[in-house]
Amino acid sequence: MELGRNELFVTPLWIYQLDELAGHVEGMTNEVERVLEESPSEHSPFEQSRAVLQQSDEPGWQLFFSRLSSIMQDIVANELRPRFDFKATMSSWAIRMKSPEDYAATDGVLTPLHSHLPSVLTSVFYLQVPKACIDTDHGGTVLRDPQSANTRAYRAPDVHIPPRPLRLAIFPAYIEHAPERPKTPSLDVDRIVVSTDLRVVHD
Repeated sequence: MELGRNELFVTPLWIYQLDELAGHVEGMTNEVERVLEESPSEHSPFEQSRAVLQQSDEPGWQLFFSRLSSIMQDIVANELRPRFDFKATMSSWAIRMKSPEDYAATDGVLTPLHSHLPSVLTSVFYLQVPKACIDTDHGGTVLRDPQSANTRAYRAPDVHIPPRPLRLAIFPAYIEHAPERPKTPSLDVDRIVVSTDLRVVHD
């Protein structure tokens, strides 16, 4: 009797290119700068805002969060398929890094690798990316394979998300990840990303 192959505990990654926001980039960037100045996080090794960006009335961010909420709730409802009715809440914050020196130089990433549990989904949205980093294996985000203890003998334990302006990457919140250090010694623009967590609760 033959037993078929099953994908057990598969780790999905969803990537979207939100080019429809291109006309809003200037306003969205100005809003990020305002939030970083007025609502800075006190518990971050780099420039990071508190989780208030989803409350912004800036048109570009309103469009972004409407789109993101729809995508995330669709993922939960149709792909994760919860066994109960749920309510979803989002929490978002902005991160700005001005130079490679803003990154901790431990294995090329911000240390330590971390997850966003108990959230269900985490996203990274690249609002602004230095030209030297676009579509490369540096300056983006590294994800650690949750099965790396078993697989590192025959494949690299990390997956790299190549950064590109207006690229949105969504992954399960239990995945350890970190921003990658750019390899270039100078950057033409700041690296600006927005990270969002989605949590669900029983209805």
